[in-house]
Amino acid sequence: MGNSSEFYQKGQTLLIVVLVMVVALTIGLSVVSRSITNVRTTTEEANSAQALAAAEAGVAQAIQTNQGVTSAISYGNNASFTSTVDSLSGQTIVLLNGGSIVPQDEGADLWLVPHNSDGTPNYTTPGPWSGTSMTIYWGDTAHCPEQAALEVLLIKGSSGDPKSQRFALDPCSARSTGAAGNNFTNPSSGSYSIGGRTFSYSYNLNPNTGLIARIIPIYKNAFIAVESVGAGAPAFPSQGSMITATGKAADTTIQRKLNVFQGFSYLPIEYVTYGIFSPR
Repeated sequence: MGNSSEFYQKGQTLLIVVLVMVVALTIGLSVVSRSITNVRTTTEEANSAQALAAAEAGVAQAIQTNQGVTSAISYGNNASFTSTVDSLSGQTIVLLNGGSIVPQDEGADLWLVPHNSDGTPNYTTPGPWSGTSMTIYWGDTAHCPEQAALEVLLIKGSSGDPKSQRFALDPCSARSTGAAGNNFTNPSSGSYSIGGRTFSYSYNLNPNTGLIARIIPIYKNAFIAVESVGAGAPAFPSQGSMITATGKAADTTIQRKLNVFQGFSYLPIEYVTYGIFSPR
């Protein structure tokens, strides 16, 4: 009986030791696994930041030189980048601000004249945009008043004696009508698939010797597209360039890509706010 009790106690002790070892091993493996994961995450974050910095350097160089880099340029840490600069010209559909959202009360410019190689507007050759009509698109599926109104400032005529013409558009009748309404023009509504986006409102206008149009969202930010329509539907002049830079971290496959729209110089805000040009 004594030997049996002693054997039972030894077996119980062995079981406890095994359980303790299993728990300790589980905890140890968990700590090691977490440490490995943390190290891997930290390394990937560092490589990602390095690749992003290289891409930013590629964008900066492309802006400075107005040229892309097809053969990768490396730095002292062996990070590298390539870049391309694509002129946004020959388009009958223009997504303002390079396709990014147009800020409320700031707007974006649609150039109706070409630019010289140094970035200055060319008002003489080949002359203003030859189109007769264009349609502006904006708005999404949200209900009013979660929609932007638009102000369009059109500068036209000659560079020596320019004139300005304004259009105010609001799809929300609750804002535009009534004693306290803004009396903006109500645009057409529908579902318009333009430039890879779907818009809910449109307005057609004739720029008539236009030089530049500043299109400004009011109340909300907005994506805005402009389409050349009518007979012949000629392409708009270049609106700037799209810079695409790809950065790669040293000795890894981690890459980061940046797309940056480089437009021409903006119309001074004083022209928009105070209407310095003579009225129509």
